[in-house]
Amino acid sequence: MELQQRLTRCLAQLNLPEDERAYLAANLLTIIDARVQALQQTIAKAQENSMNFAKQYSMEFCQVQQPLLAKSVPQTDFINWCFWEKVIANRLALVARYERLRRTHIDT
Repeated sequence: MELQQRLTRCLAQLNLPEDERAYLAANLLTIIDARVQALQQTIAKAQENSMNFAKQYSMEFCQVQQPLLAKSVPQTDFINWCFWEKVIANRLALVARYERLRRTHIDT
């Protein structure tokens, strides 16, 4: 079951008064905001690391994935570059999930 569904079900089962639900929602917002901020810092660092590889090899990550161009990048750097690109993609997906949770279940 998805987090949003579990959260909605859990809060509904508590049968809390409106002011208590508002309190929980406000604190959940604080947690979400803090987590999103931490994720964005990680994204910024990962983007910086990826950009350093792009400058070093004068190509974008999508180019280094082409077989002929990939040979110009040492394997260790290629692995590290892939790692940072995955960090970026994964963290951006998490931020999107938190933002969707906020829009659909908290800000309404």
